[in-house]
Amino acid sequence: MKNRYLSNNLAFIYLIVGTIICQVCDGQTFVTNALWTSPNRIPVLCVAPNGGLLAFVENRIIVTNYDGGYVNVTLRRSMDDGTNWTPMQTIASDGTNTFSCGAVVTDTNTGTMFFFAGWGLFGDGETAIDNKTSVGTRHMYLLSSTNSGTNWSAPVEITSSVKQTNWDWCDPGPATGIQLASGRLIVPWYYSIMTNYYPSVMYSDDDGTTWLSSVGATNNMAGYDECSVVALTNGNLMMITRNDTKITTFMGISISTNEGVAWSPITNSTVLSDSGCEASFIRYTAPPGYGKTRLIFANPDSPILYNRVLGTVRISYDEGQTWAVSKLYYPNMFGYSALAILPNHQWGLLSENGTSTYYDQISFMSDTLSNLTDGADELDPQTVRPPMLKFSIVSANLVLSWPTSSIPYSLQEAIGPVVTNWTSAAGVYSVSISNGQNQFSHPYTNHNEYFRLKSP
Repeated sequence: MKNRYLSNNLAFIYLIVGTIICQVCDGQTFVTNALWTSPNRIPVLCVAPNGGLLAFVENRIIVTNYDGGYVNVTLRRSMDDGTNWTPMQTIASDGTNTFSCGAVVTDTNTGTMFFFAGWGLFGDGETAIDNKTSVGTRHMYLLSSTNSGTNWSAPVEITSSVKQTNWDWCDPGPATGIQLASGRLIVPWYYSIMTNYYPSVMYSDDDGTTWLSSVGATNNMAGYDECSVVALTNGNLMMITRNDTKITTFMGISISTNEGVAWSPITNSTVLSDSGCEASFIRYTAPPGYGKTRLIFANPDSPILYNRVLGTVRISYDEGQTWAVSKLYYPNMFGYSALAILPNHQWGLLSENGTSTYYDQISFMSDTLSNLTDGADELDPQTVRPPMLKFSIVSANLVLSWPTSSIPYSLQEAIGPVVTNWTSAAGVYSVSISNGQNQFSHPYTNHNEYFRLKSP
């Protein structure tokens, strides 16, 4: 989270927390809830398994230059799509040392949420760690929640698993991670080797038990760092990363064809301006659940380095190749942001914004796809019913079969008497294709077993 304070390093402006009615440039009205005020910074937003909306922010109690200081990770929750929020809850703190915010991902197989936070000693900021003048170094910690973010485990260090010994500074996100169809969890982060920065991802193939890191994306020109990642419909991953090279003022883009293990050389967007600031990038819709593929991107749309203004939201209908829709929501100062798709199918934006500095406040707003596109586009949910499951008992085996489909359904199993966690039946037994049907067979047992087909 490089140089987050920039020229406004010592600005401590306190505003009244409340609800503000704002007008966007074309006259549309939306409601913004100011949830935190300066000097709190760095928003992360996600939807929990129970439908609750979670907003994470750094509570910056005492801040030294370049992100070292007395900093805690805090959380507020909403169960009504962002209208009302719980009081601030601290989930990671260590005396007067630093816990940074952060990245979050949910394992849909188990319902467990994981939150990643960087840790450092008070005063061990980014520059000191990069230049080897710090007392300590940067560490990575992991928290988990099994009840949709109501309670969190104590932070557990995972530094040795994800950070190589010659890497210096590192920080997660700030971003919301994703889970791939294979079950792999992907969490954006970045690291430095001295003063050279590289965007990367941490990943887990065992439901968050262990974590590894890819080697960061690069084009032999260091300087790209904070990033977000989206899974494309062709199976590749797209990373959009902050550009701190000071050579161009456009976001960097990298592609992974092997689920995040390796990344292509970075190319610069010709559309997505970057003033040197984190951006938010998520998927909104994709077939077969919806008729169109839609990606959403938000950042300060300014081509002037470190001029964090013009908070803009964009939509791509072709997997990030072009951006057909662009709408200005915050004409004044605008900083870090976090997007999420809400249970009511609107999109939500948690962002830094203000009139005196770009981090006067951190506020939440939501809007519809129709408003974002000025009525040109509406959500198009598709009714797709899974094929009918058939079963029979052959000898001592239970055999399940279902018609083939262009949709790659997976078979899941749960053990009774009460259905709790679904697991992949294919991972335990075997799935084969026989006579035009998908077929599943395993020894028949004398207890309640539940099966279902799940689309991607």
